[in-house]
Amino acid sequence: MSKWRDLLLYLQQCVSVRVKQGFGLRGSIQRKSNEPPVTEREDELLVWMQSTWVEDTADYIKRGQVYRSLSVEELTTQWIAAYKTMANNPLDTKSLRIAKAFASEFELRKFEIPYQLVKDDAERYIAAISVATENLEPAMAERGNNLLKRELNNFKAAVKKKN
Repeated sequence: MSKWRDLLLYLQQCVSVRVKQGFGLRGSIQRKSNEPPVTEREDELLVWMQSTWVEDTADYIKRGQVYRSLSVEELTTQWIAAYKTMANNPLDTKSLRIAKAFASEFELRKFEIPYQLVKDDAERYIAAISVATENLEPAMAERGNNLLKRELNNFKAAVKKKN
């Protein structure tokens, strides 16, 4: 197994732990004092993840913030439905995009995303993605590894350029 696949699986573990603790997938990622120290590479991945969430929200705003008119109850109900759809079809990027758009609307309203309402679905989604990642054909895994490396390196270069 490549070091990048190991990192991707680590990232999925981080997300899985957050879901089990009721934190959800987005927002600030903070380690508890009893957790093992974060390596530099792990820290880079977590910071990159947070950056992608900010980009997702910016993209949602650019697309017109289509869920802005929903009440909190409607937003919650529709987000739960979208999340269940995503969990039922974990490789469907459209479902993921919709669930992320709802999450962005929650964040823009400064409401906590109610991950506790989809905890089982989140665990099912993470398990399915983990299995899919582990079962990738070698050529597909290599393409994914290269994409992940490129994304992370581009992110690190952009951060370094800003500093």
